Amino acid sequence: MAIATLPNFLFRAQPTQPADYEIIERFAEYLKVEKGRGPGTIKTYRSDLAQLSEFLDGRQLVTAQCQDLRDYVGHLLCTLAARSAARKMAVIRHFFKFLFMDGVIVTDPMLRVESPKIGTTLPKFLTASEVDAVLNQSTSAWEYLTRRNQAILELLFASGIRAAEIICARLADLNLADRHLLVRGKGNKERIVPFGHPAAEALKHYLAQRHSFTENSPWLFVGHCGKQLTRQRVWQIVHMRSRAIGRNVAPHMLRHSCATQMMENGADLRTIQTILGHSDITTTQFYTHVSLDWLRKIYQQHHPRAKGDGGQLKLQMEQAGSKTVALGPALCAHCMKPVCEKSKWYCALHLQLGREASKQCQRRKALARNSAA
Repeated sequence: MAIATLPNFLFRAQPTQPADYEIIERFAEYLKVEKGRGPGTIKTYRSDLAQLSEFLDGRQLVTAQCQDLRDYVGHLLCTLAARSAARKMAVIRHFFKFLFMDGVIVTDPMLRVESPKIGTTLPKFLTASEVDAVLNQSTSAWEYLTRRNQAILELLFASGIRAAEIICARLADLNLADRHLLVRGKGNKERIVPFGHPAAEALKHYLAQRHSFTENSPWLFVGHCGKQLTRQRVWQIVHMRSRAIGRNVAPHMLRHSCATQMMENGADLRTIQTILGHSDITTTQFYTHVSLDWLRKIYQQHHPRAKGDGGQLKLQMEQAGSKTVALGPALCAHCMKPVCEKSKWYCALHLQLGREASKQCQRRKALARNSAA
C-alpha cells in the first residue's frame, strides 16, 4: 500500500534566528543610514550590545526576555554609576525597538523594563578669569604646534563647538574673512558658528605655518604628518594648558563656559541653542541654573522683596553734586504704590490691613490658650 505524500510547499520551514553579529551589523547599518550616527557612536553601540550578549551567556539577543533584561539592569547598577547604566539601557531600548519594527521579534521586552533614575547634574564651567588664564598664557616659542594649540583653544571657547566637531572641521569650511565656521554636528547636521577677533588672529597665525607641514590634508587642524587629530589629542591639549589654574579641564568645559558667559551677558536661549547645535531647547535651559552670581543679579533686579541695592524696587537714583538723591520712595510689596511714612514696606492701606490681621491672630492664640487651660 502506497503512502500518500503531501507537496513540499505545504510544509512551512521554521525561521532561523539570526546570529548576534548579523543582527548587530544590521542595527549598525540602520544607525548609519537612517539615523545618521557617526562612527564613534556606532562603535559604542556595538560594544554595549556585545556586553549584553556576553551577559546572556551564549543565548541569542533576539531570545532575551523581560526578566533577563531586568537582571542585566541590576548587574549594571552594581558595577557602574547610574548615569552610565542609564546610557547603556537607552542603547538596548533602541536596539529592541529596531528589532520589533523590523519584524525580527513579536513583542518588545524592553517595554516593561524601567531604566534607572538619575538626577540632574549641572554642567561644569570656567569663570571669565579662569578662561583668560588658560587662553592668555605667554610663551616664548611660537612654533607650529603652539600656534595650532592656541587656535584650537580659542576656537573651542569662541564658538562652543564639541571636540568631535573641531577635529572633523575641514579647511574649506573656514571663512576667516567673515569669521565663521561650517560645523557638522550630531546626526551630520550642519550649522554655522561665528567666532571673534582673538580666535581669528590665532587661526591666521596658525594657517601661516600650516602649509609648511601639510598641503594636501583637507582637515583644518592636523598633526606633524598631516593626519587628522584625535579626540584624545584635543583633550591632552586642553588639559596641559589648564594646569595654570589648577583644574582638570576637559574640552566640553570650554563649551559650557562659552554658553554660560553668553547667558550672563544677555544672550537669549534661542541664540545659544542655535550656536551650540542643541536639537531641544530644554538642553540649553540647563545654563540658566549654572551661574549663581548671574541668578543673584537677576533676582535682585526683579524680585520685590530682594535684599540689598535692588530690594523694594527703588525708583531711579541720580547724583546731585556729591550726594545721592532719591527721586521717589520705595514701592509697596503688594500693590506697587509708594509706601507710607510709617512703613518701609507697605502703603497706608496694606499697613492697616496687616495690623488688623496681626491683631486677629493674637486674639485667636489667646482664645486657644484659654481653652487649653
